[in-house]
Amino acid sequence: MYKCRVLKVDISGTEIDDSLFVNNNDALEYDGPCMLLGLIRRFRPDELSFDILSRNGLKGSVQGQRHTNDQLDMLFERVEQGDYR
Repeated sequence: MYKCRVLKVDISGTEIDDSLFVNNNDALEYDGPCMLLGLIRRFRPDELSFDILSRNGLKGSVQGQRHTNDQLDMLFERVEQGDYR
């Protein structure tokens, strides 16, 4: 799980150099829109597992942009302070 900051939005897929992530010249044919993220923090699995997030209000899987609710915001704050149980 990662905490990120959005640095840029509405980027065309053709503007992104994903060559470091392409296997066997098999690039994805996706043309956006995309966003550029900056990593703030990487969480350990025991800090923010899918189970912990689900018990605190996460609905479904996270595969794109998502807004949080008050319950999740309080969880994130506790985790940042080292209280993730």
